[in-house]
Amino acid sequence: MLSLVRGRCVALICLVCLAGVGQAKPQTSRRDEARVAAEHRALNLIASIAEQANQLVVVEFRSSGPFMLPAPIRIEAVGPGPDAEHSLRAMLAHDRKFRVATDPDGVITVCESGVPQDVLGIRLKRVEFSETEKFNPDQAMDAVFEAPEVKAYFRAHNIVRPIDTGGFISGPNPDRPHLGPSIESMTVLDALKHILAVFPHTATYNESVDSRGRRVVAVGFWVSH
Repeated sequence: MLSLVRGRCVALICLVCLAGVGQAKPQTSRRDEARVAAEHRALNLIASIAEQANQLVVVEFRSSGPFMLPAPIRIEAVGPGPDAEHSLRAMLAHDRKFRVATDPDGVITVCESGVPQDVLGIRLKRVEFSETEKFNPDQAMDAVFEAPEVKAYFRAHNIVRPIDTGGFISGPNPDRPHLGPSIESMTVLDALKHILAVFPHTATYNESVDSRGRRVVAVGFWVSH
């Protein structure tokens, strides 16, 4: 059962990128910069709708090109609606790529057609979290991806993760939201939603193909602003 912490909600943004990792970094253009800005506006609006409704939202969409950007998401300005699902449907009314539905857990999914689900569907037996991982969502997801079931699937299907570039790590503090010592018998997607229910962030699920033809899978966390 998913729960929310301190009245906050989170949105999971799943970006499936088809090219760009492992290639020489290209020069940005004004068009690329505009696409980045448009992507940020769309994700912030989705996260804002989720937060106002105190609702977990999962968003999955494809991306492509050297900067791993999604196709332009056609969004409409929306006013307050009766619930988050209604508001998200109104927001995406003119973008037929997306389907909005509520899953049996009460989590709203905003899913672009054709997004692969195999990695998110890997079933985990047990994942134990260290003291650092309990207090940091990025490190907790690292532990999930280090599970034997995930590593075996990645080896069998030529899937890798990007090089860790580091980042801020919070020290253990019992007064702050944190995970329990372990999770058991859930999928990767369930684990990610479990982590998001504890930490007030938005997440990105990012999949691309590198220059060697390998799928590259990464999860990051986003704070709306």
